[in-house]
Amino acid sequence: RKRHAELIALLDGIIHHKNDHVISMDIGPADTVRPRVVSLGKEFQAVAREAVIV
Repeated sequence: RKRHAELIALLDGIIHHKNDHVISMDIGPADTVRPRVVSLGKEFQAVAREAVIV
């Protein structure tokens, strides 16, 4: 977690917030873990997870 925090702080200082978008996702097993997202720069809207019947 410390290395992740250092990486986020470093990226936050060097990106152009109006033009760049950096997303860091902690992806675990899809059925048991909610993805954790850190978004730098542009705004990020998570997509709702729902079943799709075809």
